[in-house]
Amino acid sequence: MQNFSNHRIVFYDGECALCNRTVSFLIKADRKQKLKFAPLGGITAKILNIPEFADVDASVVFYNNEKVYYKSTAILNIIRELPFPWNLFYVFKIVPTFIRDYCYKVIGKNRYNWFGKAKSCIMNESKYKGRLLD
Repeated sequence: MQNFSNHRIVFYDGECALCNRTVSFLIKADRKQKLKFAPLGGITAKILNIPEFADVDASVVFYNNEKVYYKSTAILNIIRELPFPWNLFYVFKIVPTFIRDYCYKVIGKNRYNWFGKAKSCIMNESKYKGRLLD
């Protein structure tokens, strides 16, 4: 069994078009390749006991060195791993969690209506192999 203790893994909804576009962006922005990516319903999520949609509106979960982050806190911790200038957006940490999570919830509830479902999961794109976990 693979040891994930020092990994930084972004878990995402593989059916969500917004999530797939976000993963594509993160792969390009993460030039030092710190981040790995896995679908919420995948094998890696099961191994790490990441609940698939622990919250019906949660579409991104961030696993960082054995800590698990949800909702807006997950997004901010992912941003913190990116290089300059993207990591500057971590400043939104000063916004109270209940406000950040409310915004996250609104987007999460409406993501399929606003952005649609992905025709295929980004996992199927060979150019991202090595960054993507099952």
